[in-house]
Amino acid sequence: MDIFLLVILAIAIFCGFFVQTLVGFAGSLVALPILLIALKLPDAIAYISIFYLFSSSFMVFKEWKNIDRDTILRLSLASVIGVVLGIIVLSYTKPIVLQKGLGIFILLYVAYVLFGKNELILGRKTNLAFGVLGGFFAGVFSTGGPLYVISVKNTVQEARTFRATMIGVLALVTLVRVLSIKHQWYS
Repeated sequence: MDIFLLVILAIAIFCGFFVQTLVGFAGSLVALPILLIALKLPDAIAYISIFYLFSSSFMVFKEWKNIDRDTILRLSLASVIGVVLGIIVLSYTKPIVLQKGLGIFILLYVAYVLFGKNELILGRKTNLAFGVLGGFFAGVFSTGGPLYVISVKNTVQEARTFRATMIGVLALVTLVRVLSIKHQWYS
């Protein structure tokens, strides 16, 4: 590993997980664009997944008592399906198409945050659809957090519980992503 790659990796992981530690999510949205300066998309996703696995384990242990387990259980199956679909797309789609898709996804989320006057109110089925989409974007880009924010916000009101539940959901998604990527590499 050359020094340039090591510096980019250190900067990306530091910045991403600094944000992740503060708010409980969004580490990938910060780290991934930085990593793409020096790495191909699948390699950047692999690095983020490994670091997320360690970070998530620590954070879940720390926040266990505040996690809304019903919300996590409700999103589990939808998220697993989404992650597996995302990893399949990551494996068989050209990187340039995925990078453009990532740019569009980030721009749409920024527009939603800046211009969205009303919060989205999701029904049960729509909430599950956001779980599948969150898992999909987590599998493809390791950035499903924004969709999970919308989903979890519809079921959890207290800030501490919201943050802890986001940590729990992202830990589950990270575990599935790492297991799926490992299976893909060794198949």
